[in-house]
Amino acid sequence: LDADFKALITEEDLEKSDTAKTTLSEWEETKTFVQEVIDEIEKEATSISTDDRLYADYYCIVKDVSPWVEESEKIIKEALPKPQNLDEALALLAQQEEFDSTCVSNKARLEEAAKARGDMEKPSNTENLVDTLSPRWETVKKVTEERVQKVKVLVETWQELKQTTEDLAVKMGEVPKQDE
Repeated sequence: LDADFKALITEEDLEKSDTAKTTLSEWEETKTFVQEVIDEIEKEATSISTDDRLYADYYCIVKDVSPWVEESEKIIKEALPKPQNLDEALALLAQQEEFDSTCVSNKARLEEAAKARGDMEKPSNTENLVDTLSPRWETVKKVTEERVQKVKVLVETWQELKQTTEDLAVKMGEVPKQDE
Protein backbone atom coordinates (compact mmCIF):
# COMPACT_ATOMS: atom_id res chain seq x y z
CA LEU A 1 0.00 0.00 0.00
CA ASP A 2 2.87 2.32 0.85
CA ALA A 3 4.57 1.69 -2.51
CA ASP A 4 1.30 2.27 -4.37
CA PHE A 5 0.72 5.54 -2.54
CA LYS A 6 4.24 6.78 -3.21
CA ALA A 7 3.93 5.80 -6.88
CA LEU A 8 0.95 8.10 -7.23
CA ILE A 9 2.95 11.12 -6.08
CA THR A 10 5.96 11.73 -8.27
CA GLU A 11 9.14 13.66 -7.39
CA GLU A 12 7.99 16.40 -9.72
CA ASP A 13 4.70 16.71 -7.76
CA LEU A 14 6.61 17.00 -4.51
CA GLU A 15 8.84 19.77 -5.90
CA LYS A 16 5.97 21.84 -7.30
CA SER A 17 3.11 21.26 -4.83
CA ASP A 18 2.88 21.96 -1.12
CA THR A 19 -0.31 19.90 -1.05
CA ALA A 20 1.59 16.86 -2.30
CA LYS A 21 4.24 17.38 0.38
CA THR A 22 1.56 17.71 3.09
CA THR A 23 -0.29 14.66 1.81
CA LEU A 24 2.87 12.55 1.81
CA SER A 25 3.76 13.79 5.29
CA GLU A 26 0.28 12.92 6.61
CA TRP A 27 0.55 9.50 4.96
CA GLU A 28 3.85 8.83 6.74
CA GLU A 29 2.42 9.95 10.10
CA THR A 30 -0.69 7.78 9.61
CA LYS A 31 1.44 4.81 8.56
CA THR A 32 3.63 5.21 11.66
CA PHE A 33 0.59 5.53 13.95
CA VAL A 34 -1.10 2.45 12.46
CA GLN A 35 2.09 0.42 12.83
CA GLU A 36 2.36 1.48 16.49
CA VAL A 37 -1.24 0.37 17.10
CA ILE A 38 -0.57 -2.97 15.40
CA ASP A 39 2.55 -3.49 17.50
CA GLU A 40 0.65 -2.68 20.71
CA ILE A 41 -2.18 -5.07 19.80
CA GLU A 42 0.28 -7.87 19.07
CA LYS A 43 2.05 -7.19 22.38
CA GLU A 44 -1.25 -7.39 24.29
CA ALA A 45 -2.38 -10.49 22.42
CA THR A 46 0.78 -12.39 23.28
CA SER A 47 0.51 -11.35 26.92
CA ILE A 48 -2.76 -13.26 27.21
CA SER A 49 -1.53 -16.70 28.03
CA THR A 50 -3.14 -20.04 27.46
CA ASP A 51 -3.70 -20.27 31.21
CA ASP A 52 -5.72 -17.06 31.16
CA ARG A 53 -7.96 -18.42 28.42
CA LEU A 54 -8.35 -21.77 30.19
CA TYR A 55 -9.21 -20.04 33.45
CA ALA A 56 -11.73 -17.84 31.64
CA ASP A 57 -13.35 -20.95 30.13
CA TYR A 58 -13.45 -22.62 33.55
CA TYR A 59 -14.88 -19.55 35.25
CA CYS A 60 -17.55 -18.89 32.62
CA ILE A 61 -18.79 -22.48 32.71
CA VAL A 62 -18.90 -22.56 36.51
CA LYS A 63 -20.71 -19.21 36.49
CA ASP A 64 -23.32 -20.64 34.09
CA VAL A 65 -23.81 -24.00 35.85
CA SER A 66 -23.83 -22.74 39.44
CA PRO A 67 -27.30 -21.08 39.29
CA TRP A 68 -28.72 -24.20 37.61
CA VAL A 69 -27.41 -26.37 40.49
CA GLU A 70 -28.92 -24.01 43.06
CA GLU A 71 -32.31 -23.99 41.29
CA SER A 72 -32.21 -27.76 40.85
CA GLU A 73 -31.57 -28.29 44.54
CA LYS A 74 -34.76 -26.34 45.25
CA ILE A 75 -36.70 -28.35 42.66
CA ILE A 76 -35.67 -31.74 44.04
CA LYS A 77 -36.79 -30.74 47.53
CA GLU A 78 -40.32 -30.16 46.25
CA ALA A 79 -42.65 -33.13 46.10
CA LEU A 80 -43.69 -34.36 42.69
CA PRO A 81 -47.26 -33.48 41.72
CA LYS A 82 -49.68 -36.40 41.84
CA PRO A 83 -51.08 -37.02 38.36
CA GLN A 84 -54.80 -37.69 38.17
CA ASN A 85 -54.75 -39.67 34.94
CA LEU A 86 -52.47 -41.40 32.46
CA ASP A 87 -51.97 -38.28 30.33
CA GLU A 88 -50.80 -36.29 33.34
CA ALA A 89 -48.48 -39.15 34.30
CA LEU A 90 -47.02 -39.22 30.79
CA ALA A 91 -46.51 -35.44 30.89
CA LEU A 92 -44.81 -35.75 34.28
CA LEU A 93 -42.55 -38.50 32.91
CA ALA A 94 -41.58 -36.33 29.93
CA GLN A 95 -40.84 -33.44 32.28
CA GLN A 96 -38.65 -35.62 34.53
CA GLU A 97 -36.79 -37.13 31.57
CA GLU A 98 -36.14 -33.65 30.17
CA PHE A 99 -34.80 -32.50 33.55
CA ASP A 100 -32.59 -35.62 33.66
CA SER A 101 -31.26 -34.78 30.18
CA THR A 102 -30.45 -31.23 31.29
CA CYS A 103 -28.74 -32.70 34.33
CA VAL A 104 -26.51 -34.86 32.11
CA SER A 105 -25.58 -31.94 29.85
CA ASN A 106 -24.63 -29.83 32.85
CA LYS A 107 -22.40 -32.64 34.14
CA ALA A 108 -20.60 -32.59 30.78
CA ARG A 109 -20.13 -28.85 31.18
CA LEU A 110 -18.74 -29.34 34.70
CA GLU A 111 -16.29 -31.90 33.34
CA GLU A 112 -15.30 -29.44 30.63
CA ALA A 113 -14.62 -26.80 33.31
CA ALA A 114 -12.58 -29.27 35.34
CA LYS A 115 -10.56 -30.17 32.23
CA ALA A 116 -9.89 -26.50 31.44
CA ARG A 117 -8.71 -25.92 35.00
CA GLY A 118 -6.62 -29.10 34.96
CA ASP A 119 -4.97 -28.18 31.64
CA MET A 120 -3.54 -24.97 33.08
CA GLU A 121 0.26 -24.95 33.19
CA LYS A 122 0.35 -23.02 36.44
CA PRO A 123 -2.42 -24.19 38.78
CA SER A 124 -4.71 -21.47 40.02
CA ASN A 125 -4.73 -20.91 43.75
CA THR A 126 -8.40 -19.90 43.74
CA GLU A 127 -11.03 -22.28 45.10
CA ASN A 128 -11.92 -25.03 42.64
CA LEU A 129 -15.68 -24.54 42.34
CA VAL A 130 -16.06 -27.70 40.28
CA ASP A 131 -15.10 -29.68 43.40
CA THR A 132 -17.95 -28.05 45.32
CA LEU A 133 -20.50 -28.22 42.50
CA SER A 134 -19.89 -31.86 41.54
CA PRO A 135 -21.21 -33.45 44.77
CA ARG A 136 -24.23 -31.16 44.64
CA TRP A 137 -24.81 -32.20 41.01
CA GLU A 138 -24.55 -35.86 42.03
CA THR A 139 -27.26 -35.36 44.65
CA VAL A 140 -29.54 -33.71 42.07
CA LYS A 141 -28.83 -36.48 39.56
CA LYS A 142 -29.55 -39.24 42.07
CA VAL A 143 -32.91 -37.74 43.03
CA THR A 144 -33.74 -37.13 39.37
CA GLU A 145 -33.02 -40.75 38.45
CA GLU A 146 -35.18 -41.95 41.35
CA ARG A 147 -38.00 -39.68 40.22
CA VAL A 148 -37.78 -40.89 36.63
CA GLN A 149 -37.97 -44.50 37.83
CA LYS A 150 -40.94 -43.80 40.11
CA VAL A 151 -42.85 -42.03 37.37
CA LYS A 152 -42.04 -44.83 34.88
CA VAL A 153 -43.47 -47.38 37.33
CA LEU A 154 -46.53 -45.18 37.79
CA VAL A 155 -47.04 -44.87 34.01
CA GLU A 156 -46.61 -48.62 33.52
CA THR A 157 -49.10 -49.32 36.32
CA TRP A 158 -51.58 -46.87 34.84
CA GLN A 159 -51.20 -48.43 31.39
CA GLU A 160 -51.75 -51.92 32.85
CA LEU A 161 -54.81 -50.64 34.72
CA LYS A 162 -56.16 -49.09 31.53
CA GLN A 163 -55.59 -52.33 29.60
CA THR A 164 -57.18 -54.42 32.36
CA THR A 165 -60.18 -52.08 32.44
CA GLU A 166 -60.59 -52.33 28.67
CA ASP A 167 -60.30 -56.15 28.81
CA LEU A 168 -62.91 -56.28 31.58
CA ALA A 169 -65.25 -54.04 29.61
CA VAL A 170 -64.99 -56.37 26.61
CA LYS A 171 -65.63 -59.45 28.79
CA MET A 172 -68.53 -57.77 30.53
CA GLY A 173 -69.98 -56.95 27.13
CA GLU A 174 -69.81 -60.67 26.25
CA VAL A 175 -71.58 -61.85 29.44
CA PRO A 176 -75.14 -60.92 28.35
CA LYS A 177 -74.53 -62.53 24.96
CA GLN A 178 -73.83 -65.89 26.61
CA ASP A 179 -77.27 -65.95 28.29
CA GLU A 180 -79.05 -65.59 24.96
